[in-house]
Order: sequence, then structure tokens, then C-alpha cells
Amino acid sequence: MLDVDFTGSGSMIVRHAFTLRRAGSGEVVERSAYLSGYVRVGDLVAVLTQLDDNPQRARDLTVRAAHRLCAATSHC
Repeated sequence: MLDVDFTGSGSMIVRHAFTLRRAGSGEVVERSAYLSGYVRVGDLVAVLTQLDDNPQRARDLTVRAAHRLCAATSHC
């Protein structure tokens, strides 16, 4: 986890990292990573997955999602 509770309780940014290895030799063929943002407002939850590895962008998108969830609930 890269960041927790930055836009209310239950929000987080998670980095998912993968390494693809060739069978037999174990040679690294490819490495990649992406980030996911999670936020909960009352009973509503948003999960955002992006294909790049930019923590600030993930945080900005998750904060925006929290604002949208607030518009849909009376918990804010």
C-alpha cells in the first residue's frame, strides 16, 4: 500500500507489480506495475484501476471518486 486514509477512512492506493519469467531458465521477460485506488463513502465503494505507475495521478483520481460518491449519499 502506498497511501492510506488520505480522503477519509477506508481509502487507499495499492501498487500491483508483476514479473514475467521464462519457464525453465527463470530469465526475466517483462516487469510491469499498475496502481489501484479504493475509496468508501458510507455504503458506497469505488475501485479505480489505472494502467500506469503514477501515484499522484492515482491519488487525484481516487479523491475525485470520493467527491462523486459524496454527491450520491448523505454521509458527507
